[in-house]
Amino acid sequence: MNNAAGDLELIVGEEYRYNGHVYVIGSVLRGFVELHSTTQPSNMRLQSLERLEQAAKRQRFVQVREAPFSGRCHQIVAALNLESRAALDRRTAYVRATVERFKSRLPREDCKALIAEVKDIIGDTSPPCFNTLRNWVHRYLERNESVTALIPLKKLHKDQWERLPDITRETIEDCLDKFYYIEAPELVSDIIGAIKSGLEKYNALRPLTDQIVVPSDSTLRRRIKENGEFRRLLKQKGEQEAIKASRWSVKLRSQYRLLQRIEGDTHVLDIELVNEYGDTIGKAALTILLDVASRRVTGWDISINPPSAQKTIRALKDSIHRVGIGEEYRLDNGAENTKEDALDGLFPLLGPNITYCRVRRPNEKPYVERWFKTLTTGLTHRLRGTTFSCPKERGDYPSEKKAIYTLEVINERFEDWLENVYHKRRHRGIGTSPNKMWAELANQQPPLRRIASEDMPRLFLSQTSSNLVEGRVRFKNLQWSCGELKNLYDLGTRKQPLTIFYDASDLGRVLVTHPDYPEKVFHAKGCEMSYQDGLTLDMHLLLNANQNKKAKEFDFREAREHRTRTMYERYAYEKKRGRRKAAQTDEKVGQARPESNTTRRSEPPSGADIPTTDIEKFFGMYVAPAVGDISQVMKND
Repeated sequence: MNNAAGDLELIVGEEYRYNGHVYVIGSVLRGFVELHSTTQPSNMRLQSLERLEQAAKRQRFVQVREAPFSGRCHQIVAALNLESRAALDRRTAYVRATVERFKSRLPREDCKALIAEVKDIIGDTSPPCFNTLRNWVHRYLERNESVTALIPLKKLHKDQWERLPDITRETIEDCLDKFYYIEAPELVSDIIGAIKSGLEKYNALRPLTDQIVVPSDSTLRRRIKENGEFRRLLKQKGEQEAIKASRWSVKLRSQYRLLQRIEGDTHVLDIELVNEYGDTIGKAALTILLDVASRRVTGWDISINPPSAQKTIRALKDSIHRVGIGEEYRLDNGAENTKEDALDGLFPLLGPNITYCRVRRPNEKPYVERWFKTLTTGLTHRLRGTTFSCPKERGDYPSEKKAIYTLEVINERFEDWLENVYHKRRHRGIGTSPNKMWAELANQQPPLRRIASEDMPRLFLSQTSSNLVEGRVRFKNLQWSCGELKNLYDLGTRKQPLTIFYDASDLGRVLVTHPDYPEKVFHAKGCEMSYQDGLTLDMHLLLNANQNKKAKEFDFREAREHRTRTMYERYAYEKKRGRRKAAQTDEKVGQARPESNTTRRSEPPSGADIPTTDIEKFFGMYVAPAVGDISQVMKND
């Protein structure tokens, strides 16, 4: 389809360089151009023709390749089927014979005689009439004697959108922009009703002899659908959903060496876990490292800790202990991995390269993403207490009531399934099992690079310092102790803080030494192992932040006021001066306060007239006189 905006003419299939990238014209509809990058599947744009025209004038939108079959007649003809090619040859024979003999002037009788001659030569059983031949010749000459003008077309007409009146197109576009291309779109049937209402109001202002035709519902539905799915998703769901629905991809280059490329990611298991008392504690997170060449899981970690760099380090330590160090690690670009360069400082010490996927680009590590689906369908959704992937799949299944698995049991079940099922069964991607592929590749390459067991812990340790308080060292509200710390603290001539070496991926145990005696190193155990065993630093900081937030929200003013009151009361009771001042204060308050009716009075003598104490009765004795009633006033006096 050719579309023009000013002097710019675009053809679907052409390639242009725009803002440093090469794009192919995907579609040109309703004044908008859909651009698809030729190198990046997720790079798509929706630009207006006017904007591209301005970019072309500034030499920022430059054509680098023509559309397929553009100006290449022989390629177009070669692509025709047998029926169309026979019809083209028949027309070409009549037209070329006519042009060679008569040029552009076509005498009727002579042309009829020529038709009869060509008919006998090519053996045509149904020759064309004079008018048909004339149309063929005119079309042939208008296209500068191009045979493509004679290709038979089943239907050759102008785009139906262009055939609509301007006011109809403007009304449709206005309603779509207001009610359809928004985050919360209206129903298509309601939008069609709005379009028809707008056109009917416009017809009411026009004479009866000049009414525009209101399109039918089916026509309007087609017009809305023809605007393209990419544009709809871009306006309604956002750029990421539009790219996800329209992206393209290619298969990655195969890996032929073990540990040449390792993909890692974290996945929350779809199963509710319980503690030793049977209370639900939530879901566990699984972090794995997958070797692409053999599809074998080289390291993993399951714990309650949320996704973090420490969980990745735990899986990495397990992988190094099992198989060695890889050449390249491809990890997720989540904040837990990239925050504060948590992993960038570690991998250069080990030797391999580390790369992160782009934001919201899971297809850059497709093997580990597909592996999680295998785990979900093969194990997680088969266990009691599973939550399934979504509420629709879960239905009415009571996951929390059915939960029976603890963290220790789920680790055992996962390891059993991994080693005895997944690693030993046939994998469609490699045509054999991961264990057999690993053994086959291991025989074709040198031994894998490993690290000595005594050197590996040092690579993952961090350092801090702490004074010894009651036989304990502290860090981030955590405490560790052992029997040798007191003697170690007393070795120095002055009281120096002890040096602590801790592993951020496991805060259950630390190494403690004196700065003046680094050769003396002792293992200290956490003072609260039920909490610290297997605890990561990120998880601990997250819990501390939650507690601090709750502490700030707690209102302790009432307790503070009562505490202040008890302090004053204690002072007044214990101090003589305080008691005297309290008595003086009570006396002043009593003098300033009017005497209450409830104050106790002395008993009157017997036989004396007791005045009434009923306030209403007392005041009722004196009835208020009416206005101007002097006699009543005198009576009362």
